Amino acid sequence: MRLVAALGLCALGLLGCATPEANEVAQNQCASVGITPRDPDFATCMQAYRQLRREDALESNYHNAINAVPDDRRFGHSWVY
Repeated sequence: MRLVAALGLCALGLLGCATPEANEVAQNQCASVGITPRDPDFATCMQAYRQLRREDALESNYHNAINAVPDDRRFGHSWVY
């Protein structure tokens, strides 16, 4: 069940990869290292930063899926007592 949940969260994480916000962040990061849209390496830089963002989101979703259940199961329902 945990594996199914992890795979589901990973799939959801991959669905939101190429958002306009991600492109804007990648463009800003390329500009911060001195690569402008006129440079021949701009497309490579954009792809690298978009891929980095995807990998970070995937790793974050994976860790959230693994830690979905606290070690002490009573801790999650402490508000009931």
